[in-house]
Amino acid sequence: MSKDEVFYPAIFHHQEDGAFTVKVPDLKGAVTYGDDMMTAFHSAQDVIGGYLFSEKHYPEPTDVAEIPLVPGDQLVIVPLDLNEYRSREQQTKKVKVTVTIPEGLRDEARERHIVLSHVLTEGLRRELAND
Repeated sequence: MSKDEVFYPAIFHHQEDGAFTVKVPDLKGAVTYGDDMMTAFHSAQDVIGGYLFSEKHYPEPTDVAEIPLVPGDQLVIVPLDLNEYRSREQQTKKVKVTVTIPEGLRDEARERHIVLSHVLTEGLRRELAND
C-alpha cells in the first residue's frame, strides 16, 4: 500500500427511511449520507478524498475496537487511493458559483471543517441522479 492509499473506519447509521448517514470519526466534521448503502459508501470515499485532497499528512485511522456504536450503526472500513481521487477530481473542470446561506450555517460548517463546495456538489449529484 502506498502512502496515498488510505482507509478509514466510518460509522454508517441506518435511518428509518432506508438512507444512511455516514461519519468518519478520524476526520473532524467529515459527515455525508446516501440513499442506500452503495451511495453512502461512495459518498464516504468522496468526503474522505475532499478532506485529504491537499493534505500532506493524514491522520492515523482509529482502532475499530475504540469506536463506540449505537443501535443502527455499522462500522465500515472505507479505502481510497488518493492519487486516483486527485487525478479524477483534477480532470473535472470546476466553476465558481456564489450562493447565499444563513450565516449561522456557514459558521457551524466552518467550525466543523465542512467543505461547502463538496456539500453542494454532492447534493447536486444526488438530486440529478433522482431525476
